[in-house]
Amino acid sequence: MKKELLKILPLFLLTVVLGLAVAFMPVRKQVGKKAAWAGEVGVNLSPVALVLGVGGEEDITIIISNPQKKKISFADIRFSFDKNILEMKSFAINMSVFSGGETDKLGNDTGSGQIVVYNTTQNLTDSEMITVGVLKIKAKSAGASNLAIIKDQSQVVIENPGSDDLEVMVASSQDGRYVVGGEISPGKVVVKLDPPTAGKGVNQEFDVELKVESGSFKIGFMQLVLNFDSDKLQIVKFIPNPGVFSADGFSDEDQILAAAGGVAKLFALNLGDNLAAGNFTAGKIKLKGTAAGTASLDIGVNQDSYFAGLEATEPKMFYIEAGQNGSYTFTTSRTVPVLNFKIKFQGIDTKRADQKVAVIVKKAAGITKTYTDIPVSADSSGVYLGSVVLADFTAGDKVNVFIKGPKHLAKKFCQNNQTGRCGEDSAGIALSAGENNLDFSKLVLEAGDLPNPNEDNQQDGVVNSVDFSLIESRVGKVDSASLSVADLNLDGIVNWGDAGLLLNTLGTKYEDEY
Repeated sequence: MKKELLKILPLFLLTVVLGLAVAFMPVRKQVGKKAAWAGEVGVNLSPVALVLGVGGEEDITIIISNPQKKKISFADIRFSFDKNILEMKSFAINMSVFSGGETDKLGNDTGSGQIVVYNTTQNLTDSEMITVGVLKIKAKSAGASNLAIIKDQSQVVIENPGSDDLEVMVASSQDGRYVVGGEISPGKVVVKLDPPTAGKGVNQEFDVELKVESGSFKIGFMQLVLNFDSDKLQIVKFIPNPGVFSADGFSDEDQILAAAGGVAKLFALNLGDNLAAGNFTAGKIKLKGTAAGTASLDIGVNQDSYFAGLEATEPKMFYIEAGQNGSYTFTTSRTVPVLNFKIKFQGIDTKRADQKVAVIVKKAAGITKTYTDIPVSADSSGVYLGSVVLADFTAGDKVNVFIKGPKHLAKKFCQNNQTGRCGEDSAGIALSAGENNLDFSKLVLEAGDLPNPNEDNQQDGVVNSVDFSLIESRVGKVDSASLSVADLNLDGIVNWGDAGLLLNTLGTKYEDEY
């Protein structure tokens, strides 16, 4: 009997030890399925848009958004793409978060791929943003392909201490769009700021629209560089136009807000097939003046700014052909009058190059102040807009405003929407605190008072035979020196059309005195 007990004792002890080990082992409980609730778990791609040349490779980071900081133990991410345009080269798991996974089902034969990652340890990550890993893609042929997360097939497993694991459907995703083309071509797109000028108070936020002229080129992606006076101007935010760009398009707001040295980048993309073309608004830029003075906002017409999309059905990338820059004036006192004005030059009925004018403001019984080199920019109908801070005047002052163009007689304005000459007894314009928006465009500035190169490019306030000879000697010329003197309609050549404008002004001859 003793011998038999000795035989079974080791087996008994082994059974006890194994039982205790099993009893105290961490147990991963049975997974119970549960539908995701709004905003719980999402899968995002970064970057969500790229432009690649054929044969080019890029890394796309896959990220789980986890706003409720659940513990993630498993993820099965399904995605689709155009297999004729993109190739999924490889996927590298983030081994600092996950302990293993399956990365050999990238779907290059079908255009539908699968990535599986898991964590078999008890050290589960619960941060708001969890990097799953890096997917390397390669551009195979020209075209545009979405990289779309298939939400209803993708799953993650979250774990809460003391409760069952939950298998959760992905609630949201930010898909990617990747355009494959050749080299970026020279200019095809024109970008303008609207309004190009304005007067505002310091710390006052305001919106400037981004206008795009793309012809027949269909826009799918925009990267726009802005250069600005960071000591006076802040770019607060860029809001893409949801009617042009996808609702889940994006702008790199962190980069905008952190922009240093006066350079910022704006992004927007369209993840769908209905791409915008022609003339449209790309979005709004929210600006704020941070110090008194005038700040410029220039569109970067260079290799950092480009548009990608389709010309006919062929993928193309284009640099910006031209940009209409902005100039914004800020005052520290909201009681200081700011004059925002519209004017029209004789002979110009379409969009032309920016100009500079002199604005002379005369108080009925007091000071006269001249503001020189005030920038003005034209809209599509040839109406020019400008702005000047009247720091030498106060609200309630009644003034007459004289505006003199670079090749024009000065014109006196004494009321808004003026259509004829001011009378001797005109009361003038009563200034208000802050912005004064005045339309002087119904009375054109007459052309013909030319800057005379023989007199240090001075204008003499009268149109006569001297001005006519300056045009006559330059007819047919297109060089910048000749154009700066005698191209009255700003069409890029001095011709008899310019002479005709001058002859019309001979009937007036003298400018309004100030």
